[in-house]
Amino acid sequence: SLQEYALVDPDTRRVEVFLRRLASLQEYALVDPDTRRVEVFRVGADGLWVLHDMSEGEALSLASLGCEVPLAEVFDGVDPDA
Repeated sequence: SLQEYALVDPDTRRVEVFLRRLASLQEYALVDPDTRRVEVFRVGADGLWVLHDMSEGEALSLASLGCEVPLAEVFDGVDPDA
């Protein structure tokens, strides 16, 4: 069975389209190290995908896994000036 989450490069729109077609997928995160954007998409009760922008928050929250990862850890080792 496929995991309920995936981290993908935000420039790969076709991967995002593919992910949304997976019936078992409940959420996925797009993390852009260049802009430090963190977006999580979750399936709502109506079956539509809902954007949760976590870029300004303290942590990346993955509800389907019941976990949070501090954004400092998500971007650990990423040079903000690169």
